[in-house]
Amino acid sequence: RGAAIRSLRDGVRASIEHMVGLQRVSASLRAAEEPAPLSPGSFQAFRARTESYLRENAAALRPLDPELAAAIVTRTAEALLRGMGRDEPHWLDHPAFVDEVTELIARYLR
Repeated sequence: RGAAIRSLRDGVRASIEHMVGLQRVSASLRAAEEPAPLSPGSFQAFRARTESYLRENAAALRPLDPELAAAIVTRTAEALLRGMGRDEPHWLDHPAFVDEVTELIARYLR
């Protein structure tokens, strides 16, 4: 979304909402024994966009290595959403779920 994102929190929230949607699709596909939608190529593109955003906004973030931070953020989001989608999918629909994950990642970056 690039320039359309007004703040770090908005960007993180949009990414988490998108990943929750993918996890819901993934759960449906697993039930139908089809492959999950977040392919390795899609994940690498997500990481590259995250790193690019972190580099472009480095002055507003706490001092960190954008490449390492992108790896931590994307793997944290992936692991959290896949694990919860697999083992505790009811949390994906909890009204505060996206807010809590957004807070986790935004605080790490600030």
